[in-house]
Amino acid sequence: MNSYWQIAVERSGLRLTVMIAVGLCCFMLLTGCQEQAVEQELEPIQFRLQVSDYGLYQRPDNVSEEWSNEAELLRQRRKLELGAQTSFGFRFMLHADPAERPVTLTYTVKPPVSENGLKSLQKKVVVMPEQFPYQGSFIHTLEDADSLVPGTWLIYLKADGELLSRQPFQLLPSVQP
Repeated sequence: MNSYWQIAVERSGLRLTVMIAVGLCCFMLLTGCQEQAVEQELEPIQFRLQVSDYGLYQRPDNVSEEWSNEAELLRQRRKLELGAQTSFGFRFMLHADPAERPVTLTYTVKPPVSENGLKSLQKKVVVMPEQFPYQGSFIHTLEDADSLVPGTWLIYLKADGELLSRQPFQLLPSVQP
């Protein structure tokens, strides 16, 4: 009878020891995962944007897209005469601190509300850490007659979802001689 109680106590002691060991392992795993998650949490990036040129641009003849970075500034102004192949936008320098990871730049062109239901257009560019400070530009060209809508056109620039700039351009109907 003494041996039965002795075995029962040893088994319950063993069970308790195993439960404590399992509990400690779980605790260590959980705290280790939390430490690892904290280590992987990245420091927020502080952005600084400098807009250098804005206005009416001339797109090179060999570029056939609505978006172009290779354009020559013709006039620096916010009010522009609307016409076929009107190109407008801005150039900028973007600084990031710290520049330790890729950053997604999102350009959005928002046309004025119109009867022909023009929709916003969007383009994304990934900037690698070694490219900072990043010199960029965003030039939009009105390609067809449906896009020739007078009013305020807005170009938004975001970096990783954070709004950095809102550039308005007032496109005025062209005056016919």
